[in-house]
Amino acid sequence: MTAEIIVMNKLAIALAADSAVTIGNIDKVFSSANKLFMLSKHHPVGIMVYANATILDIPWETIIKIYRLKIGKNEKNTILDYTNDFINFLSNNTNLFPIELQKLFFNIILEAHFKQDVEMLNSEIKKDSSRGIDELDEEQIKIKVENHINDLLIINKLDFLGSLNEQDVKQIIKNHKIEIDEVIDKHYQDFPKSRKSRNLLRKYAVYRLTKDYSQLGIDYPINSGIVLAGFGKDDIFPIVTYFSIRSVLDNRLIMSEIKTKKISHTNDAEIIPFAQSDMVSNFMNGVLPNYRKWISSYIKRIYDDLPSLILSNINLSDSDKELIEDKFIKIGNIQYEFFLDIEKNEVEKNRGPIYNIVGVLPKDELAKMAETLVNLTLFKKRISIEPETVGGPIDVAVITKGDGFIWIKRKHYFEKDFNPYFFKKGL
Repeated sequence: MTAEIIVMNKLAIALAADSAVTIGNIDKVFSSANKLFMLSKHHPVGIMVYANATILDIPWETIIKIYRLKIGKNEKNTILDYTNDFINFLSNNTNLFPIELQKLFFNIILEAHFKQDVEMLNSEIKKDSSRGIDELDEEQIKIKVENHINDLLIINKLDFLGSLNEQDVKQIIKNHKIEIDEVIDKHYQDFPKSRKSRNLLRKYAVYRLTKDYSQLGIDYPINSGIVLAGFGKDDIFPIVTYFSIRSVLDNRLIMSEIKTKKISHTNDAEIIPFAQSDMVSNFMNGVLPNYRKWISSYIKRIYDDLPSLILSNINLSDSDKELIEDKFIKIGNIQYEFFLDIEKNEVEKNRGPIYNIVGVLPKDELAKMAETLVNLTLFKKRISIEPETVGGPIDVAVITKGDGFIWIKRKHYFEKDFNPYFFKKGL
C-alpha cells in the first residue's frame, strides 16, 4: 500500500509520498521506493505513482524518466495537455511495450483469473456431492458449469473502465481468440462445455480486464495509480489530474477515466489523499470512514426493524398494524435527517475550518501539512497489528507557478558527497 497526499491553494501545491513498496511474489516490504518525481526539469509539473509500481513489469520510475527526456524543454498549455501527452506516449509505444510482452501479460491475467474461478467451481461441486465431480453425470456437470459462468457474468453489470465499451470487448476476443481458448481448455478441461458456455467464458475473460471494480470497493491487484500536478503555461492556479492504468493490450492502455481537481477563483483549497486514505478522512471529518459506515448501517437497521419488533408484541388487528406501520415509515425518514445533520456537522466543525486555513497557508506550511498527513497514516500502521505496508522516508515537494518544482524533503539511495555530478545534471 501507499500513502500519498496533495494539499493545494491558489499559491502552490504540496505533494507528499511515503516510500514503502510491497513485492507481491515474495510478500516483502521495502522502504526505499520513489513515488514522487519531476515530470519536467524545466516546468512546474510533478507526477506521483501509487499501488502497482510497475506496468508489464517495467518500473514506472524508468518510464517517467524516459518521458521526461522526451519532452525536454517543451511546455504544455495546461496540466490536462501534459496528461494527454503522457498517455499518448504510453499508447502505441512498442519500444516500451512490445506486442509479445502485451500478449504475455494478457495471458498471465487470464491464467490467474481462470485458475481462481475453477477452484471456486470445484468448491461449489463438493458442497453438493460428497465425492465431488465423479458423483455427477455429464448433464449435471454441464448445468453446474453454465450456472457458475452465469454467476461470474454478474460483472457485466459493472461499468467499463474509461472509454472502453462492448465493441472493444468483441475486438479483443477477435484478436486473442486462440490465446483465450487455450487458457479456457487448460483450466476447464475436466468440465463439459457447450458453445454457449465457451462464448460466455471468452466474454468473461475480457470483462475481467476491462471492467471497473472500484464500484465493488475492490482494488484490482495490478492497477497503477497516476497523479499529475502543477501548472501548465496557461494555468493560473494549480491543477491535479489522476487516473489508474491496468495494462496495455493491442497498443492501447486499459485505463480509467481521467479525473480532475483544480483551484479556481471560487475554490481556494483542496486536500486529496491517494491509496491509503482512512487517517486523512478521519482528520478531515472527525470520524473514520469504516466507523461512519457502521453507524449508518446500524441506525438504518434500527429504523427498519423497530416497527415489526414493536407490532409483534402488541395485540392489534391487521388493519391497525398496517396503519401504524405506515406511520413508522414516515417517522423513519428521521434517519435521513440524522445523516444530513452528521454531514452538516462534519462540514461546519471539521472540513470547513480546515479548508479555510489551507486556503491561506504559505508554501512551507502547505509542505508541512502534506508531510504530517502522510505521517498520520504511517504512525497508525506502525502501532497496529497490520503489516507496515506504509512507511519509510517521506518525500515532499512544493510546486508554484514562479519557482517551479522544489524539493522540500528527498531521500537518496547514495551518499550525496560521492555523486556531485548527479546534482549538476539537475536530477
